Amino acid sequence: MEIGNFRDMFLAELQELVSVETQLGLHDEGNGLLAHAGQNWASWADRFACLSGIRSVGSLRGWLRAAEPAAADEVLHALATLASPSGGDDASAAAMVAWALLPGASVLAQRLQTLSSRIDEVVAAQLWIEIRTFPWRRLRKVAANILANTRTGVLAEC
Repeated sequence: MEIGNFRDMFLAELQELVSVETQLGLHDEGNGLLAHAGQNWASWADRFACLSGIRSVGSLRGWLRAAEPAAADEVLHALATLASPSGGDDASAAAMVAWALLPGASVLAQRLQTLSSRIDEVVAAQLWIEIRTFPWRRLRKVAANILANTRTGVLAEC
């Protein structure tokens, strides 16, 4: 395979990965809801001690990858609670959950791309709905439940 063809293929795949991110407006942690989350992080950490070990918004994904599954779920559960209208009703917390789950949501969109030419929009919208309506009082395994429900919702929509 020629280098130019490989590069074009890589760039096309990279564009696929950032498309759900772009639809949600989460491509720049210094602006919008992610910047607001950064401003809110200290007060969230006061409310949920599990958040205090994470240095910044930008370090969340790396922290989640390195953490024990129960600790990662505790952090995502705290953020889902803050994101819920019945918890903290904070859209910036919802953005943090979405940002943390973007790798999985992007893979989901890629796998379901044959269902719709607008699959990235559909996945992004359904992901947001699942985050904002996550039943935090009775459920754990936040990432698995949100991504599974996102898939179910997208399949029902398409």
